[in-house]
Amino acid sequence: MYPVGVAHDTGLEVKTLETPTRADFSRLARADEQPCVSIYLPTHRAGAETLQDPIRLKNLLREVTEGLLAAGVGSAEAKVIVEPLIPLTDDSVFWQHQGNALAIFRNPGVTSLFRMDLPWPELAVVGESFHVKPLLAEIADQTRFYILALSQKQVRLFRATTNDIAEVAVPGFPANLPTITRRHARRGLQAHSTGPSQRGAHGLILHGNGRDGKDILPAYFGQIDQRLRAVLVEPGAPLILATVDYLYSIYRKVSSLPELAVSWVSGNPDALTPSELHARALPIAQAEFRKSRAQAVDRYFELCLTPSASNDLHEILSAAHSGRIRDLFVAVGVQIWGRFDERTYHTVVLENPEPVAQDLLNLAAVHTYATGGNVYAVPAEEVPGGGVVASVFRY
Repeated sequence: MYPVGVAHDTGLEVKTLETPTRADFSRLARADEQPCVSIYLPTHRAGAETLQDPIRLKNLLREVTEGLLAAGVGSAEAKVIVEPLIPLTDDSVFWQHQGNALAIFRNPGVTSLFRMDLPWPELAVVGESFHVKPLLAEIADQTRFYILALSQKQVRLFRATTNDIAEVAVPGFPANLPTITRRHARRGLQAHSTGPSQRGAHGLILHGNGRDGKDILPAYFGQIDQRLRAVLVEPGAPLILATVDYLYSIYRKVSSLPELAVSWVSGNPDALTPSELHARALPIAQAEFRKSRAQAVDRYFELCLTPSASNDLHEILSAAHSGRIRDLFVAVGVQIWGRFDERTYHTVVLENPEPVAQDLLNLAAVHTYATGGNVYAVPAEEVPGGGVVASVFRY
């Protein structure tokens, strides 16, 4: 969690600065109030360059004001959009808690700021919708993962990105295993869940015919697995277990979570700090990320000479709007400005951006994501086929 920035002159409170989630992307992609302002600014965690970040934001806000006026927005309305963000340029505390980039989204009903893990170049977009494509590289390109640290003494869940880690509170999670297993093992118990008034501090009650603590662990771990379902809100984000080998073996057999990684951090996690847990889990998470993307790349090259795949932007936009895209690769840091008519599916590409133009790559990504497709926002050189967009169709 990071400090809240407050636009003191207007009383407008800027949301706590956090990394974006899938829910944030969906909310911004659906925002329908206009005009929409999207700002991406590379930021710095320390050093003299941190003093330049607020100056660059001030310049971008000036650019946004000019863009609003060029789009036909009245000066009073433009002032309402931009003015609440100006105090941030003088908020020294705010600039002490940055990541590698800052993303700002503002329209008459939305003010959202995000701390980005990936470094993005400066970009200011004024349009009818938010420019959210770079967020996909943070969320859909799988930079997030979870770590379940499981030991006899404590059960902890961490949410991590490539750069950070933070513990997550899970309702009903046990404080530890031995409090339950030792208390009930002599009576040979198994685990089941109960209502809030019955479950007590640990949220589980055990019963059955086991003879020792190991006998009850499968059912007990099954209940932990169920509770994780309510917390793992980012589909596809790997869950990496940190535990001793025999507990991993038991948990793996009972888990129904598709996100559970095959590899794990072996050993007693109690001996590791969160930073050490992160360092050991990150290579496992990155291997999971590469595997998912590699499978999508393979699908594209298997089908690229058939009607089931394409790198033609016009065809891809129509397919994205129809919900036909299974996998979409789009280049980040690249914009193709134009217009897409959602009634006729007619696409116009512009050589130079106009006030009402859209980034067509952003539009394809938003529609694909909204209809359940896989979106990979990657550097241009990693788009299969050598272009700036490529897709595999569902049908």
